[in-house]
Amino acid sequence: MDKKSPVRNIFSVIIGVLLGLVLLLGIFWVPIQKVLMQPDAYKQAFQDQGLYRVYPLLISGVLSGDSSSNILGDGLGQLTSKLDQDRLNDFIFSMVPPEWFQEQVDLNLDRLFGFLHGSEDTLSLGVDLNGFKNNLGQEDSVRGFIQLLPVCTTADLAGLLSLLGGEKNLPLCRFPDEVMGLVFPVIQPFILNLVSQIPDQIPLITLSLQSPNTPPGLVTFVNLVRNSSTISGILIGLSILLLTALVLVSTPGWKIKIRNCGIVLLAAGTTGLVLDFILWLGINSGTTGVITSATSAFSADIGEVITGIYLQIANSYVMVASLAGFIVLTSGVILFVISRTILKSHSEV
Repeated sequence: MDKKSPVRNIFSVIIGVLLGLVLLLGIFWVPIQKVLMQPDAYKQAFQDQGLYRVYPLLISGVLSGDSSSNILGDGLGQLTSKLDQDRLNDFIFSMVPPEWFQEQVDLNLDRLFGFLHGSEDTLSLGVDLNGFKNNLGQEDSVRGFIQLLPVCTTADLAGLLSLLGGEKNLPLCRFPDEVMGLVFPVIQPFILNLVSQIPDQIPLITLSLQSPNTPPGLVTFVNLVRNSSTISGILIGLSILLLTALVLVSTPGWKIKIRNCGIVLLAAGTTGLVLDFILWLGINSGTTGVITSATSAFSADIGEVITGIYLQIANSYVMVASLAGFIVLTSGVILFVISRTILKSHSEV
């Protein structure tokens, strides 16, 4: 092939374009593997954005909602629907300390990503309620739980008299302090019986890749994550192969060869950084409104935390992608500068 053959130049352009595309794909793949596919990024976001400060609002919503009977049992579920929401958050802090809640979240994150990166075909997420049950069964906790109930009405107090007279229908309300000493021995066994109905574990989700009900898209996603190292290896291998091919196909002379490689890296790095900036603008403007709208069913505090978690993880992705783009761009600048400082003509090489 002639040194100045147009065919050589055409192949150089084609290989350069392919190399640029592979490098550009790598710029956006690196943060997927280093950020989105790692549990630590989510644990850090939950901690930084104050999830463990507002989690009682999430729990109180479950306890007072329609799903409480499914989680805690029918009897206690009916009781929690009567709770005084103004006092419930402080009570949850005493029954479910932040350390316990964070432990449950971290445990499930580890299970999830262990499943995504492992070879098991089944994923089971759940919450251990043994500590919660033990705390709720203490006498001080029972008294505190009673204080969450609405104040007894006249009809409730009349029902209490019937109870003391032999009736079995216990009114679920907060009795006056003057009669609490008399009523508590009757209420305590009733509430302890309800507490005993709370399951030791709350199953959150069970997923099997072998189940025909599992969406095909989810199976594809899991397989993609499990092959992330292979994909990274392919991208690295292609980059090396195409870079070598570009050097071999380019017009003889190291000055031109290095210049061509530098131009490709410059183009890929610059394009990656521009796309990162556009993505950053979209994350911090347009999508924020979407997240806020999606969390409108929650309280303002919870919506703010969820939005903050999303922004932190998304911006971490962009930051790592920008770093990868900057490295590619800097490498291109170095090669291009080197090519400009080589004074020998290719005929002398």
